[in-house]
Amino acid sequence: MVTRWSSHKNILVWEVITEANLIDGIDEADGVYLCEQLANVAHQADPLQRPVTASVTDFPEWPELYRSSAIDFVSIHPYPASSRLDTDMLGEVRYFLATYHKPVLIGESGLIAMDPDTQGKVPDAPNARVGLQHAMWAEVVSGAMNGRGLWFEDSLASFFPAQGLPFLQKYTDVEAPAYRFINGMDMTGFVPMPAQASDKILGAALGNDGSIIGWFRDAGSEPPDWILQPVISKQTVTLSLPSTAASWKVDFYSAQDGTTLLGSTTVSQHGSSLTVSLPDFQDDIAFKISARGAVVSSPAPVNNDTGIIAGTWNGTITNTARTFSTPVKLSIQPGCAPWNVCGTFSAPQISCSGDLYLQAISAQTYFFLEQNASGSSSCQSGGYEQLQLQADGTLSYMYLTSPGSVATSTGILKKP
Repeated sequence: MVTRWSSHKNILVWEVITEANLIDGIDEADGVYLCEQLANVAHQADPLQRPVTASVTDFPEWPELYRSSAIDFVSIHPYPASSRLDTDMLGEVRYFLATYHKPVLIGESGLIAMDPDTQGKVPDAPNARVGLQHAMWAEVVSGAMNGRGLWFEDSLASFFPAQGLPFLQKYTDVEAPAYRFINGMDMTGFVPMPAQASDKILGAALGNDGSIIGWFRDAGSEPPDWILQPVISKQTVTLSLPSTAASWKVDFYSAQDGTTLLGSTTVSQHGSSLTVSLPDFQDDIAFKISARGAVVSSPAPVNNDTGIIAGTWNGTITNTARTFSTPVKLSIQPGCAPWNVCGTFSAPQISCSGDLYLQAISAQTYFFLEQNASGSSSCQSGGYEQLQLQADGTLSYMYLTSPGSVATSTGILKKP
């Protein structure tokens, strides 16, 4: 196949196998071997030496495949059971970037994993377009190498008489506002930026030393209805910056078309933090931030181990529904590198404890896998803890049920 089609320059990459972990009876070792053999064939047969990838479904994850030198980038297929494609996309892209240090492609995605006959009518929901448009914006600020990548809305629906071509045509321009927003921008060196938002909004930011883009939405606009509040007001976003400037100019844009300027302001940086107050908006809003005056880069510390977060941390975590909270205690060993047990966790109130296995480090963010959980019957291994060191010396805590998923519990931890 590669020999036959390699002269076609519109082919960007070779995906030598898709969702390999769905092959009946296959295990990770055999699957990685198969993918590597196929990748080697593609590399040898292609005179243009285009990149090669192979994909698996999100779960179970095959870490050895993504670490393989035969795979040039990670291809993900987000289909969240919650239909929160935007927040799931943000989490997954950043998780895989930090864990495997390779570019991330959104190979396919959607609000549901299968057709509506088997998983409800989410694609036909009156406000499904809102959910998809949120996902398009999330892709822009996620750090992924591409956008759109829809499956049901771009092709599969054509096989179902109730949807068909008219359904596909409903979404041909769903990414247009996000595209207009970044059209013509030089995004060289853009990477995900740590951002803390106030409680009524969700989103992310992407940028470099002198330029930043961001997108945030109404946190209450959730599937399957995506109900919108009349106005979202008095919300802020605080960014942790890798550089300092005399001041920063912020331009706010309507996320409904990506081009309407809603207003501008100038913001001063305090230490490594820049806090932006958003104007009133409905549904979602985007912004572009540019440095005014000389930019002084602050070399980010190279964190290869747990040195800067070593010690004992205490705090209370609360679930996102605000119906449950519990004190937690983390003990992190100094000088511990990824792929090792680097500490312990405990939640005495619910009689849970276990080990913390460090999976990845990205700037000031640490990804741990809970292992060897013991205590009450509700204590289970396999959850993920995402810890981010804050400018004030505290530790932002998020508990995830799977890599890249939306946090189910959050909190702020402090040293005694």
